[in-house]
Amino acid sequence: MVALMAARSEPPSVRSDGLQIADHRALQDRIWIGQRVGWACLVLIVLLALAGMTGRGGVWAERSVAGAGGIMVLPNVSRRGAAEDIRLTLAAGNSPHEVVISPEFLRFFDITGSTPEADQARARGGALVLTLMAEGPEPAGMTLHGRARRAGFPCISLTLDGTDLRGRVVILP
Repeated sequence: MVALMAARSEPPSVRSDGLQIADHRALQDRIWIGQRVGWACLVLIVLLALAGMTGRGGVWAERSVAGAGGIMVLPNVSRRGAAEDIRLTLAAGNSPHEVVISPEFLRFFDITGSTPEADQARARGGALVLTLMAEGPEPAGMTLHGRARRAGFPCISLTLDGTDLRGRVVILP
């Protein structure tokens, strides 16, 4: 025991670089590599957030789905309980326009209103059918306002004047 204590009390040997430090270089190298990997992950998360991949704003925050009946612009990422807008551009010339919101869409989103308000709203087989009267030859626009009800990866679909448009949304808790 006395020999062990004597060995601990001796000063560390002088290294080749002239420092007299008792260190575990291999352990320090592993710790430094772990720190650099952690910093790289943090930078990646910040860049994804700035690009819009975590919701609200950014280059990839929204996705457009086009068809013969029009265009649907929906968020790529939403959060449960967060207010979202889904913009619709309906093809020109077909008046009245009919927007059919699928039951799958209604399971994941509560529709709180639309701008402009639909002229008529009715239920059909679990789906919600909105009718919009458009004036003029230019395409009509409609924005659906809603809130994500629950987390998941739903493939939602809307039918615009007979054309089925599908898009996937990631809903975070």
